[in-house]
Amino acid sequence: MRYQVPQFLDIEDKIVGPLTFKQIIYVAGGIGIVIISFILIKPWWIAILIAGPGVALFVALAFVRVNNKPFVFYLQSMVTYLARKKIYTWKKDREHTVERVDPTPVEKTINELDIKRMSPSHLQELSWKLDTQTIPESERKEEEKISDLR
Repeated sequence: MRYQVPQFLDIEDKIVGPLTFKQIIYVAGGIGIVIISFILIKPWWIAILIAGPGVALFVALAFVRVNNKPFVFYLQSMVTYLARKKIYTWKKDREHTVERVDPTPVEKTINELDIKRMSPSHLQELSWKLDTQTIPESERKEEEKISDLR
């Protein structure tokens, strides 16, 4: 059996012309603010000053999209941001302790060895000897001692 898979889930149904149900409600709210302000406030220019921002808000709610989302989401984010505290403090929740782990046996033997520190010139000399494959007998004996300890 084949089933119809719904598509275009994010598109709202148009009710009256190109307007959706939410847009109709927002436009009706804007018209209601204008009518109430003209009835209650007698000088018409004061009524326009009071009703203008309300009408602009309802028009934005009905038709403006920010980042391809309705203006309602933008307005909601703005209100929640303005309502929250803006001082961020760091609180230390718990003590962080570092556990000391015993070194492995290999590390113990290396730490117990009395290995002399090499100077840069000695390191260069040793690298040259390794490159040319000529290791003197005295150094071979030292290497054998170290390998026997491991």
